[in-house]
Order: sequence, then structure tokens, then C-alpha cells
Amino acid sequence: MAEQSYSYQTSLPALAVATFTGTTAVRTAPLFNSFKITQLKCVVTTAVTVTACVVTVNREIKYGTTSNQIAIGTISIPVGAAIGNIYVADLSAVADTDLFAGEGISFTPDGASTAGAAWFGVLGFEYDEGPTPQVSTMLFPTVTTKPRSATGSIINLAFTAT
Repeated sequence: MAEQSYSYQTSLPALAVATFTGTTAVRTAPLFNSFKITQLKCVVTTAVTVTACVVTVNREIKYGTTSNQIAIGTISIPVGAAIGNIYVADLSAVADTDLFAGEGISFTPDGASTAGAAWFGVLGFEYDEGPTPQVSTMLFPTVTTKPRSATGSIINLAFTAT
């Protein structure tokens, strides 16, 4: 019997279903480690019966806001997409798919469809960005600029166990 092989990829789903009849974005939770997206996935929960829906995938540098977001690309959910269908897009060679601590991903439908809804998410790898300072030599709070993200800071706090 062959050994089981694991991909070590992490699934990062949106926190709500995207409804294709509107333009309201759905988001993943904010990240606490750096993350490299390799695939985008979508599971249809309400059939797409009349008009295809184009969904824009954005990297949100300021989590939860559209200011400073970077469009990664789009995915088109076709007419005839039935409940339970899973759509997959390879993003391993796409730019701007490295996310950093405090960032998130949003999925925004174009609102052109008259029916349809789906869950969106990504697969990828978590990794550490930069060295972690030694707690024993730090004064609290310590503020460090986030590497490469350019928005926000990393602030180390003292923790006291109860």
C-alpha cells in the first residue's frame, strides 16, 4: 500500500455566499501569516439560469475596504452552472497573489445575472514573512512596519497567562 500524499495547501473560504444578482463583495477572514494563492475555487449553491456572472477577485491591502485593493483577475460563472458544480481556476502564475498579514481577498459579482449564487475561496500556502523577534529582548509594545504590504504595522504585545 502506497503512503498517503498531502499537498499542505490551506483552504481559505469567503465568509458568506456571493449572490450574483447584486454587486456586494464577500470576503475571506483577514490573514495572520503571509499567504500565496495557487487556486481559486467556486461551489455553486443556486443555479445560474439566465445570464453568466463575472466575479472580480481582489487582494484587499486594507482589509474590508475597497480603497487600495488590487484586482487579481476575474472568473466567469457560465449560464447553466448547476447547484453543486465546482469551478477551479489556476492562479499559480498570476501576479499579485502574495498576500501579507492583515490582508484579505474579496470576491465581487458584476450583478449582471438574474439568478445564481456561490461560495468562493482560494487554496494556497501560508509562510512566515521575515524574522520573528525574540520576546525576551523586546520592550512592549514594539511597532514594526509590515514587510512589503505598506499598510499598517505589526505591534507586539506582552501576554500574561492567568
